[in-house]
This record gives sequence, structure tokens and C-alpha cells, in this order.
Amino acid sequence: MDAIIAVCHMGNTDAPCTSEDLANAMTDAYQGKIDVIIDAHSHTEENKETNGILIVQTGSGMAGIGKLTLKLNGEDVTAEEELLKPADLSDVVPDSEVSDKLAQVQDSQAGLLNTKIGTAETTLWGGVVGPIVAISRLVETNYGDFTADAFRDAAETFMEAAGGGDADLPVIAVENGGGIRAGVTNGDITVGDLISAFPFSNTLYMKKVTPKILYEVMELSGIELDGQDKETGTLLQQNNSGGFLQISGFTVVYNPDGGEGQKVTSITLDGQTTPLDRNDSTTEIMMVSNNYIMSGGSGYTMLADLPKYGEAGGELETVQAYLESCLENGTLQEYAGTKNRILMSSEGYEPKDYTASILITDESGQALAGQALSYRVVGGVRQNGTTDENGMLQITLSDGAHGVRLADTQQEIYIDNYSGFGITVDAFRVQAALTFLSDGSSDPVPEQQTDNSKGEGGLTGDSQQNSGSGKGDVSSAPKTGDTFPAVPVVMIMFCAAAVIVFKGRSREPVI
Repeated sequence: MDAIIAVCHMGNTDAPCTSEDLANAMTDAYQGKIDVIIDAHSHTEENKETNGILIVQTGSGMAGIGKLTLKLNGEDVTAEEELLKPADLSDVVPDSEVSDKLAQVQDSQAGLLNTKIGTAETTLWGGVVGPIVAISRLVETNYGDFTADAFRDAAETFMEAAGGGDADLPVIAVENGGGIRAGVTNGDITVGDLISAFPFSNTLYMKKVTPKILYEVMELSGIELDGQDKETGTLLQQNNSGGFLQISGFTVVYNPDGGEGQKVTSITLDGQTTPLDRNDSTTEIMMVSNNYIMSGGSGYTMLADLPKYGEAGGELETVQAYLESCLENGTLQEYAGTKNRILMSSEGYEPKDYTASILITDESGQALAGQALSYRVVGGVRQNGTTDENGMLQITLSDGAHGVRLADTQQEIYIDNYSGFGITVDAFRVQAALTFLSDGSSDPVPEQQTDNSKGEGGLTGDSQQNSGSGKGDVSSAPKTGDTFPAVPVVMIMFCAAAVIVFKGRSREPVI
């Protein structure tokens, strides 16, 4: 007999049809037709049997390798999966033929991938932070702002060239957080960085929407919101959504405590003070996004059947062109911090300053108690501080996300009360930590070089944040940083792996 393995990208969370749904649908004539489902999409660890079908998934980030063993005995097939960790594979010798082929692919792409486009003086936050939190799927990020602005800029250029009666329509843009697959560390920005973040070769579609449709879109964007801590503002849900939208051209206020269909408090277009009427089904707004979202991906079925107005270009090409237009003397301007377009305000919580805790260690990893130092927040003027008896640096920040570093040669760390980084340490969020360098780059600076208008840890860099969109909003303080390593195109599409072992008669798997 044959073993039938379904390799799927369905997951166990927000897909219209989950892997469990597929397993449970195998009834009547289809009962027993599938032996194993190797799953993906939800980035979770699965190893369970549903309706006689083993469902397996290995998480994300290559943190685990699934070893799937099938035993074939006559008409019977049994399946077992073991999740292996990197340490379990430390003795595995790479296949020389595969290694050589991979090296050839990497070498052939190195010239393109390592091509420098410009410099980011602060980190563009995307991809995964900590063990598993994909932040652009959870909260507003500066990379999300940048990407949506790039889309909007392309659509506005299209509208200007087209002319006609629609030229005066307000233009908005959205990008699904799951479409921003990686960030760019403070330092050089290469072509490889952009390909790592936007590997899908999407096309930008433009469609007319109404305020009513836009409210439906943003309700779906915030569907995973499930409460907010009233003291810190930290979002309480355990899941995030690849369909969470980064936006340009408008501001949305969410109530994370709201029920289904009541997450969105208001939506206000840029340049207006009165929120849109959620029941307005006549006013026209031009929306631009990638073809995945505009064709109904991530559940956005309300957009799928709308007529396409035009195509504003390729996603990757648009992002690169916009990046180049935002460079001044080779350095990216305006996107040091988020622009406060996505606000989280439940009953009992209003945006406010918060205190973050950062562990400061020496270069050997030992906590430094009573250490005087200086640091930057989102590229602002250096601030002086001193660690406590446990080596913790307490800094006061304004509501929302910030990149923090000591030395300018260091990669920034992500601090955000909404996602809990710098506030909470648990299975999702690691302890925020920075290394004090002994070369003097982390030392305190003279008081006249700091701005302590908010006291120790005051956030001077956040004067750069606002709710505007497009170029010319914001400026950032110069600095230098490490380069972000380019990820070969051949590797960036893999989020999980499986090893399949057949015990029994030699045969090819039927998929």
C-alpha cells in the first residue's frame, strides 16, 4: 500500500480552513485516505492526531526539525513525529553535493544581495523579535509605516499621471504585517535586506473603497486583539495575525477590549479631524495594497470582488524606489520611530509614559551593578543613566515602540509597552538586554550634550514621532551601525523542515 502525506500551509488558527478542518473532512469515502498532514502557516508546534490523521508542524525560525517516521505493515500505516532541536543534529555532516550547490547559489547572488542602497540610522522593525513574536503582525512598526508610505506614494503618482475626476480622491495604503518578513538592523541597507523582507514578488493593486468597507477591513485587521493591561498597556492576546495591517493615509483607534466587530473606535483620514462614518457606503477612497490582500487573502473577502482600478507597480520595486527617494546623503530620513497611526486605547487605559527595564552586562555577559552609562532612544540625543544593584537600567519612554542602544555600533533592541518588550519576561518575550562596551562608546556624556527635559531616561528621540505620512514628516539624529546580513533568496522561504523516514518496503511518498 501507499502512505499519503498532505503538505499544507493552513495552520491551526486564522485560516478559513485549518489543518484540523481538513482532517475532520476526511469522512465517508475519504476516511483514512490521508495518513499525515505536515502543516505550516500558524508557526506553531503541532503533534496531534485528529480523525485518525497525525498533524505535525515544527514552529518557526528553524528552531526545530521534525523527524517523521512511517511504519508500513501490510495495509496498516502508523506515523510518529519527534521534534528535534539543533543540538540533536550537531553531529550531522552536511552532504557535500548539497553544500556545494548551496555555495554556488549564494556566490551567484552575492553581488546583487550585498549591493548597498543606503544607511538606516535606526532599526526598521519587522520580522520576529525575541523567540516568536512577529511584531508587524501585532503592533504598528516603523517598517510598516515606511512600507505603507511607499505604496501610497506609488498610488498617488499613478493617480497624478492618470488625471481625470478621480485625481482628487484621498489615497490610503495598507500592508499586511505577515508580508514584512524581516527587519533591517541599524546600519547598511542592502538589496538582500529588501528581498528578505519582501520575498513574494507581489503587485500593488488599487481599488476604490468606502468608509463602510474600510471599517470592515480594519475590524478584521484587529480581530486577534483580546484585551489590554490597564496599567502598562500591554496587549493580552496569545496569538497574532498575518493580516494585521500597517497603514498610511489615516489613523485608526482600536479598543482591544471590544467585542467582535467592535474593535475599531474610529478611523480618521489624514488632514481631517472628524472620523469617518462607519455606515457611509457612498464616499470613495482609493486604497492600494499588495495583490494578496486585495484578492481576499488573510480573510479580506470584502476587497476581493471590488473592481481593480489600476496597478501601481511591483511591491519590491516600489519599496526600493521609495527608499532611494527618502535618502539624504545616503541616509534614510524620517523613520526613526513609529508615526502613531495605530492607537490602542481600551476603557481604563489611555496612552502614557511607561518605565522599561533593560539588563546591562559587560562583554563577558555579567550584569553590571551601579554602572554609569549613556544610551540613545530612536536615534535621539544621548541620555545618561546608571544601573541598579541588579544591573538593570530603568528608562522612561513615551507610549509605544522604541529602539534603544548604548554604543552606536550596537544593534538596537526593541522596547514596546504594547507588545510587552522591556515590560514582561515570559515564553514570548525575552529580557531586554544590552552590552556595555569597554571602548568608551557606552560611557556617560557631559551634561551639556544631553537633554534631560524628562529626567533620567527622558525620550528626546520621540519628538520625531507624529501621525503624518509620507516624506518630510520626521528627521533623525545621525549615527552609525552594524550591517544587517543578507539572507540568500534560496533560504528565505523556509519556516519549518521535516525529515521523513519510511520503515517498510522502499517506496516514494505519495503527496
